[in-house]
Amino acid sequence: MKEVKVLNAMAGLLYLFFSLISGVFEIGVVVFGYINFDLLTALLFVLGYQIGCLFIQPFRIDLKYILINQIIALILYQSIPDNIYIIFYLIASLSAGLQNVRESLIAPQNKISESVKRCFRVLGFSSGIFIGFQNDFGNFLFIFLIIFFSTFLVTFIKGSKTKENKSIALFSGYKTGLIMMFHQIHYFAYAYNILLYFVIFDLNHQTLIHFPFYSITLFCLGWISYITGKKILKDILRLSSILAVLLGHFWLLLCLTGMIIFQQNIILFSFFWIFGGFGGGSVYAIKEYLHSTNSIKNVDSWENYGHVLGVSITGIIMIVVNDKISVSLFIAVIAIILTMFSLLKNLKRKNYA
Repeated sequence: MKEVKVLNAMAGLLYLFFSLISGVFEIGVVVFGYINFDLLTALLFVLGYQIGCLFIQPFRIDLKYILINQIIALILYQSIPDNIYIIFYLIASLSAGLQNVRESLIAPQNKISESVKRCFRVLGFSSGIFIGFQNDFGNFLFIFLIIFFSTFLVTFIKGSKTKENKSIALFSGYKTGLIMMFHQIHYFAYAYNILLYFVIFDLNHQTLIHFPFYSITLFCLGWISYITGKKILKDILRLSSILAVLLGHFWLLLCLTGMIIFQQNIILFSFFWIFGGFGGGSVYAIKEYLHSTNSIKNVDSWENYGHVLGVSITGIIMIVVNDKISVSLFIAVIAIILTMFSLLKNLKRKNYA
């Protein structure tokens, strides 16, 4: 019994470690992509990270194929290190392995509070901003090797097949899944662009110390408010899940409007970004509502769809539109409205059922 507790504790610590690594990886490639290439390349790199998540949920690709792709990608990268499409392939294959390693530790991590897990993610974000800011992709090599060898170990210790060993119906539960998908589209349409807005500010205000102080501080403060959102909406205001979603997203609309109006003012822009996190934290209420309806079992799939679509839609539109920040914020506004509309439509459908 004691040995089991020790093993569970170790698995929990490993889960937190890989949560930190995922934060470093996800945010680091965005910052590196922007500083070394351009905005669209930065979005391409983080799109690779999000596509890697789809390999696990919902597609559930056999893990040995993910490992083979990691090997191929690493060899190609060593041969042609500056090709953005090879880097994209490398990021996607490593992301798929990383998500599988985290999933293999998911049972013990259920005993870890959401706030603790997200704190490790935020620590990873801050580290990723710093590493990406150093203008050297070689700084990620240690991260890549950790992910690769971890994927290798999981493949041969737990078996090559992903959990459940079968893909989930891609669009099952779409009537309720759209609520989560639109919510995720809103965040991933603009969050990376906001980070790069802060990175640009750092680049324009560098001192002798090459340190992204504003990027780390302001981006992570937005995440701290996001973590706090559940505490305010559920524990302090004691709102039902439905009211929490609606109020949280209405608050987000106000904050995004403020960001659109004051995007030339770093102080007010940052203020609305940070305080908007309290509304974004209402995502917990979406999950509570979806579970209470018992109408969807693949919430993670709809989250991943939203991640990929948020980055993709923004990137495609940015190819032809110059005002990058405004584009991403307007897409986020539309997605928030669609989130609330989908929830209200679902409630109406239930009332008439």
